[in-house]
Amino acid sequence: MESYDVLVGRESNRQLRVKHGTDRNSPEYVLTYDRKGKQIENIQRFPEHAMDLMPEEIRAALHPLYATENDGNQAVVSVKYFTPDAGWSWFPTEFDGHDLFFVRPYRHSS
Repeated sequence: MESYDVLVGRESNRQLRVKHGTDRNSPEYVLTYDRKGKQIENIQRFPEHAMDLMPEEIRAALHPLYATENDGNQAVVSVKYFTPDAGWSWFPTEFDGHDLFFVRPYRHSS
């Protein structure tokens, strides 16, 4: 019997998100279930319109985790991420090579 790496998460009471594979480029799909008809109603690639917010050029510019923890405010910032609707900005200085998880520095302007 073959085995596959498949990650499944609940999107809503009618939807599941399925990821085939474990690397960041693995395809993801949202399955919508028709509860009355008791069948899958739709399968859609997720997200259809998403852009890669961490392309290879940016990944290469960020330091490994903990490499700049003693630099404080002198740490070099290579990229800024922001949400104009909420007033949040993130200035990542380190990256573990896998997860998009920012610890510091960040700023919220009210």
